[in-house]
Order: sequence, then structure tokens, then C-alpha cells
Amino acid sequence: MSKRAKSELTGGSGDVNPQWMNIPITQSGVDITTTVTAPLPVQRLTQKKGKSLVMEILQVWADWTSINPPANTFFEFALYLTTKNPNLPAAIGITNGAEFALRAAGSTIWYGTKQAGVVTGGTPGTYGPFSEPFTFNLTDGAGHGLLVATDNLFLTISTGIAAVTTFTGVINSGLLKILYRFKEVDLSEYIGIVQSQQ
Repeated sequence: MSKRAKSELTGGSGDVNPQWMNIPITQSGVDITTTVTAPLPVQRLTQKKGKSLVMEILQVWADWTSINPPANTFFEFALYLTTKNPNLPAAIGITNGAEFALRAAGSTIWYGTKQAGVVTGGTPGTYGPFSEPFTFNLTDGAGHGLLVATDNLFLTISTGIAAVTTFTGVINSGLLKILYRFKEVDLSEYIGIVQSQQ
């Protein structure tokens, strides 16, 4: 396998060593859908004329509060990473329609859910093929990640879909760790990315 040049992966920025960005979140009240704003890291790399540096997300690591639900109940925890504030009402849970709309929005660049319920006999159990933290690779087969060209990222936490799941009855927390680096793009591409993420 041939070794890739720095410019091939980073568009000329040479930033091949990823960094971490952490976004912690805690619900503002019991089961209240909550969004926090996370300013993007400040880049200090040299910028060439006619080029712009953007964040390239390679992976996200997600961790939710772990709660064992009582018998005959079912919880759902959801995290949504967006480039635009979804402006969801600070209400208990989220409606089915609002959840699907948020997942389908062009400004949503990642979302994940964790479901917890009971198995036969009433023993609490967590469903899903992953152990926390859940790790998601956002790169393509060539090692290129997802580009973000906004000033902020927004992380939303919701516990429970109205009329579908049981609410937890407590204030829940989550953490999203973002593995990123900076990538150099043409100004025309930068403008297109900004427009698509607003």
C-alpha cells in the first residue's frame, strides 16, 4: 500500500495529527430536551491565499448516563450533533415527528441513540452491539472525514420519545468526544459547505 502524502489527506494543511474536542451536556431539568453550544477550536495553521481551513471530523465517541430502568419500562437516550441550533422546545422528551425531522435535517451531521429496557423476567438490560463509549467512524475509504465550516457545533440530548418510551425521572448527562483535524479547501468549496450547513 502506497504511503499517502500529507497534502492528499489534509488538502495542504499538513495537519495529520488529530486532536480531541469534548462536548459535555447535562439536561436542564428532569428529562428536559437540552441543547448546548460548542465553539469550534481556533486554528493557528498557516493559511494560503484563496484557501480556507475547516474542521474535518474523523470520529465521534459518545457516552450517555447509564440507568437501569425498572421492570416493564423502556428508555431511549439520544444525542444529536448539528451545525445549526435545532431550537427544540425545552420540554420533557421529544415528539416522534420532531425526532425524525432532526435526523433528516441537513444540519445534522451525526446522531446516536441508546435504548435500555427489560428482558424476560424483568432484569434490566441495555440493547445494542456496542460498549460505551460508542465509537463512530465518519471517514470514507480514503481516510477523508466530514467537513464542518461553521463557527459552532450544537449538541442536543433527549431522553424519551413522547408516547413511545418511559421518561427516566432524573436529570441525565452525556459526553461527545470529537476526533478532528484541520483541512484546507478552496474558498468556493468553503462557501458551499457553509451554505449547506446553515
